[in-house]
Amino acid sequence: MRKALVALVLVAGCGAPNLRPDVPFVEIISRSKPAETPADPKDLTLNEAFALAESLSADLAARKDAVAAAKGRLEQAKTWPNPTLRVGRESITPSSERDNGGDQAQDVIGLNYPIFLGNQRGAAVARAEEEFRLAEAEWEVAQRELRVRVAQAFADALFAQEGLVLSRREQEIAQKLHELAKTRLDAGDIAEREVVRADVDAGRASIRVLDAESIRDQAMLSLGAAIGDRKLQIRAVNGDMALPAIEISFEELERLILEDSPLARRWAALRAVAQGKVREAEAAGWPVLNLSAAYRRYAATDQNTVDLGIDLPLPIFDRRSGAIDAARAELTQTEREILAELTRTLAELAARFRELRSLRERLDVYRKTLIPSTERSLELVSTAYQGREASTLELLDAERSLIEVRRESLEASRAYHRAAADLQKYARRL
Repeated sequence: MRKALVALVLVAGCGAPNLRPDVPFVEIISRSKPAETPADPKDLTLNEAFALAESLSADLAARKDAVAAAKGRLEQAKTWPNPTLRVGRESITPSSERDNGGDQAQDVIGLNYPIFLGNQRGAAVARAEEEFRLAEAEWEVAQRELRVRVAQAFADALFAQEGLVLSRREQEIAQKLHELAKTRLDAGDIAEREVVRADVDAGRASIRVLDAESIRDQAMLSLGAAIGDRKLQIRAVNGDMALPAIEISFEELERLILEDSPLARRWAALRAVAQGKVREAEAAGWPVLNLSAAYRRYAATDQNTVDLGIDLPLPIFDRRSGAIDAARAELTQTEREILAELTRTLAELAARFRELRSLRERLDVYRKTLIPSTERSLELVSTAYQGREASTLELLDAERSLIEVRRESLEASRAYHRAAADLQKYARRL
C-alpha cells in the first residue's frame, strides 16, 4: 500500500492514467509518466500557463471522467428492459408409462416482459440527464478555479519579476550615489558621514536585491506548482501589467452569478438531481406488470395451446413512503446547502468588489499624485545637488522616496490583479 501511495505522489499533476480492471493499480501507476516539460528554463505567457495547467491537472482529468461516467449512466437509463425467453419441457413422463400411452409431456416456449407503470423509466432518465449536467457544471467550476489559481500565481510571478527590476535599479542608483559621494568627499565638498550614509544605503540596496531575487524565484516555483509541474523551469513570465478594467456594476455581476455562471449551473443541477430522486421514489411505488405469453404442445394428444397472463404485485404493505420521505428530506437539505453557499459566495463577491474599488482608488492616487510628485521632488533635489545646494543625504532620501512609492504601487497593482482574477470564477464575462 505504501509503495502504491508513493507512486501516486510521483505522478501527481499528470493526466489520469487509463485504468483497466484487469491490470493491477500499482502497475498502471508505475507506467504513468508526467507530461513532457522543457528541461531548459523558458518564458511563459498567461495563456500558455493556462493551457499547460489544463493538460497536467489530474483534478480536471477526473472531472472529465466523471462527465463520461454520467453520460454512460444516462445512456443506460434510456435503455428498455429486455424480454425473458422461456423454453422447456414439462411433465416429463417415465418411459414405462409412456409405453402405455400415458405421456403427459408438454413442450413450452414463452416470453415475459415487464411493464413499468408510473413513468419509472422516464423519472430515471430525467435524473440521469440532470446528473450529466451536474458533472459538466462541476468540470467547468473546477476549470475556473484552476484558472484563478494559475492567474493569481502568474500575477505574483509577474510583479515579483518587476519588483526585482525595481530593486536592481535602486541598487544601481545607490552605487552611483556612493561613488559620487566619494568623489565629492575627495574634493572636500561634503563630510565623511555622508559617504558612510551612502555606503550603508548601497549595502541595503544590495540586500534588497537578494531578497527580491528570492521572492522572484519562490514566485516562479509557486507558479509551477499551480500549473501542476513542480519541476517546471520558468525563466521569466511575459504579461500585461496594465490594470484589467472591470466595467460592470456589482448588481450586474450579482445577476450574472445567479443566471450565467458555472456556480449557477451547478446549483441548478444539484437541485434538479434531488428533485429527480423525489420523482423516482414516487414512481417506484407503482407496480411493475409482468406480461407473459406462452405456447404449449401436449405430446400425448398433439394439441397446441396458448397461455396469456399478467403478474401484478399486490400493494398490501407500503414500501415507498420511507423512500419518498428520505428523498424529500434530501431535497430540502440540498436547497438549504445551496442557499448557504449562495450567501457565502455573494458575501465573498461583495468583499472582492469593495477590495477592487479600494485598490483602484489607491492606484489612481499613486498614478496621478504620488509618483509624479516624488519624481518631481527627485528632479528638484538632483538639480540642487548638481549645483552643490543639496547634500548627498537629501538626494538619497529623494531617491528612496521614489523607490518606495513605486514599490507600494507595484504591490497594490499585484493585489488588484489577484482580486480581478478571483472574480473570473464567479461569472463567464466581466
